[in-house]
Amino acid sequence: MRALDVIALTRLVEMDLPPPVRVTAGTVLGEVVQAMRQARSGAALVETGDGRLIGIFTENDLMMRVRHDDPRWRECPVAEVMTADPVVATADGTIGDALRSMAGGRRHMPVVDTTGRVLALVSIREILQHFAERFPKEFLNLPPDARHEAYGAWGG
Repeated sequence: MRALDVIALTRLVEMDLPPPVRVTAGTVLGEVVQAMRQARSGAALVETGDGRLIGIFTENDLMMRVRHDDPRWRECPVAEVMTADPVVATADGTIGDALRSMAGGRRHMPVVDTTGRVLALVSIREILQHFAERFPKEFLNLPPDARHEAYGAWGG
């Protein structure tokens, strides 16, 4: 089996994913952004008080939905600008499943267990890191493999 096939069939629970940033719907954006910055995460999961996932707030939401010309934007509750009811991946799903679900612009996806409780947050960055760590020869082309050389000005 090819390296990419092996990775595509790897279950998400087998990945070493960092703990997600978790906030409640009433958390103000200033605190959410600070928590994301501290965790070096591009997203925060928005949950109810009992831990049920209701949304996700991403860097893209910050750029596209937040009015930066309003000096009070940091006081806005995250629930007003989050992406509600996000697409989720199941823990027993594969990296290939997650990548197919993320196609079309998603860069982050919550990973949930069979009861719907959040276990982790998977991102494109973590998937690429997983590839590079397990298959460095196939993923990283250093030194360059002559069969992968770009001969044209734009790689052609």
